[in-house]
Amino acid sequence: GIYADRARGEVANTLFLGNRSFPYGGGAYVTGNGTASTLAFTNCVFWNNTCTVSGLGGALYVDDTGSGTGGNVKIVNCSLADNSGNAGTTGQALVVSSNSTAVIANSIFYFNGTSGSGSPAPILGSPTITYSCVEGGYSGTGNISSDPKFANHSIGRLTLLNNPSTSNVSPCLDAADYSQLPADALDVDLDG
Repeated sequence: GIYADRARGEVANTLFLGNRSFPYGGGAYVTGNGTASTLAFTNCVFWNNTCTVSGLGGALYVDDTGSGTGGNVKIVNCSLADNSGNAGTTGQALVVSSNSTAVIANSIFYFNGTSGSGSPAPILGSPTITYSCVEGGYSGTGNISSDPKFANHSIGRLTLLNNPSTSNVSPCLDAADYSQLPADALDVDLDG
């Protein structure tokens, strides 16, 4: 995982797998202590990360440390699945504290915490989310809440299914806002 305090930069094509933290942000913790951190996460996978004790933000916690200056993140084309925090609390995948911001597009938040009917919301705070798949739903342009149909999320295979002959096609395919993609300088599609 990563701990970013007063950091600026971009994290691309990165796997955050099986990390554990105490007490916040199992996969990543972004904060600002007098100076805001600004990080972009592009084409990343947060899978099976856990935070303990107060247990918030199993995958990612964006904090303000009480200084009034928080972290700022942009999350594009990321999948956050099977992350967990303290049982029964919201924010199993992501927590955005009051003086922090998160802008999210083309991402998936599913199977975090105890999934299923009546499970806690995967997100705590007020991020701006568009064209994303959020379990339980989230208000925003282009958002959906249907099962994303991962190949096998329980073992970390977060590839989206695309098998029309068996009607096993992810609703997330071709549901993105392509204007949110970064310049191809990052080469997230590996086409050169």
